[in-house]
Amino acid sequence: MPRLTTALAIGVLALGGALASVPANASPAQQECGGYKKDGEVRYRHCTSENTTIEVRAVFQVTGVHLFCVGPNEDKYFGDAGFVITMPEYTGKLC
Repeated sequence: MPRLTTALAIGVLALGGALASVPANASPAQQECGGYKKDGEVRYRHCTSENTTIEVRAVFQVTGVHLFCVGPNEDKYFGDAGFVITMPEYTGKLC
């Protein structure tokens, strides 16, 4: 029984330390900006306070390079993660 108590105490201390390392302002609802993967999908979110639509480039396995326009605060779906070779990225151009 003492070993079980010790193991539980160590587990509680480890969990407490892990929880303490999470920033107070972290939110699970925070939005990703730029190219990212989520739930097997590749997406690009254009986070901006300006009214700009930007050109975004991605490379796909079968069809190659594609350019897309992404509007302000738009979260654009690019495809399943298995088909995207290069994550979507801003080209530096506006649409």
